[in-house]
Amino acid sequence: MSDYYFDIETYGPGAIPNPATDKIIAAQYQQMDTRTGMSVGDLVILKEWDDGYSEKRIVSEIYAMLFENEWEWNFIPVGFNLWFEWRFLNEKFKKYLGKQLDIVRFCRPQIDLKHVALLMNQGQFKGCSLDAFTKKISGVMIKELYETKRYKEIEKYIELEAKEFLAFYKRALGNLSKLGAEMKFQRAQSG
Repeated sequence: MSDYYFDIETYGPGAIPNPATDKIIAAQYQQMDTRTGMSVGDLVILKEWDDGYSEKRIVSEIYAMLFENEWEWNFIPVGFNLWFEWRFLNEKFKKYLGKQLDIVRFCRPQIDLKHVALLMNQGQFKGCSLDAFTKKISGVMIKELYETKRYKEIEKYIELEAKEFLAFYKRALGNLSKLGAEMKFQRAQSG
């Protein structure tokens, strides 16, 4: 079983992301230990602005990692609001590979910390973002950085986001593990 921090960066001219017309400019992943939240390998960033890379190549490589393994447990995405990634990737899988996910029934193994943050935010969706709980900065500046070809700054943003995600994961894991042990203890005492 291999768990990977997973995220994508997108670019579009509009104010609201549109998976049908916006493009994926980067995808990043890093093997991690979900029991500890520690990274196991280096952060890999597939960048559309690198020589030989394009949105199509990024999408093809991600598809291969997710779906061309012998076993779906070989690449378990761990992220924040993975629904965003699946919506974008599904559009690009259709466009470049002629493949489509049934998003409603998409049931591959994955861990999404958006649900944990939602509970931490008293069930409120507003204000429930990774940057609300970490030192990560908002990704709204990606659009300007991409348009002005400040790719190194995008890479720094991606590296900070990965680092902050792993830190959030470790804190959440530690606190939820304590809560789980406490609840099991209480159940054993009452049973």
